[in-house]
Amino acid sequence: MPNERGLDRALKAGCAHVAVFASATETFAARNLNSTVADQMTMFAPVVRRALDAGADVRAYVSMCFGDPWEGPVDPDAVVRVGCELLELGATQLSLGDTIGVGTAAQVGDLVRRFGAAGVGAAGLGGGVGDGARGDEDGARARGPPRRHGHPRTWMAERLGKTPASAVVRALGGA
Repeated sequence: MPNERGLDRALKAGCAHVAVFASATETFAARNLNSTVADQMTMFAPVVRRALDAGADVRAYVSMCFGDPWEGPVDPDAVVRVGCELLELGATQLSLGDTIGVGTAAQVGDLVRRFGAAGVGAAGLGGGVGDGARGDEDGARARGPPRRHGHPRTWMAERLGKTPASAVVRALGGA
């Protein structure tokens, strides 16, 4: 949920778990959130704080971790910056989204290692590595056909101590 109005609805409905969806790229942030990468944190800060104050668990998702249909390849350092900012806001887990399904096992390994170097361990990356092109990252199918990188990405993430359950299901042909 990108704003406090959505949080109000979620808390009123009794949700114990909420999520915020951020972007690692400017174009996707503009198109999906009507925001910038920097301004999205300003928008999420009160949502995360209020959710935590209400006793809800907050998972943060970073979209466009490997490729963006408008900008092309994504700088992994930008992904780490956005992810670390979300954790600093108070998110309890971080999920890295391959929104358009172009990430490779090597890129997943590199990104997980970069998060480790930034002080984010396995617990912080508890959300795993999702495959948005198959529909698990944000509940909506991304443009374009799935690229079938799910299995190698899942293997790499598991080698590095991650168990991204949604990516495992997707890699095996699940819904």
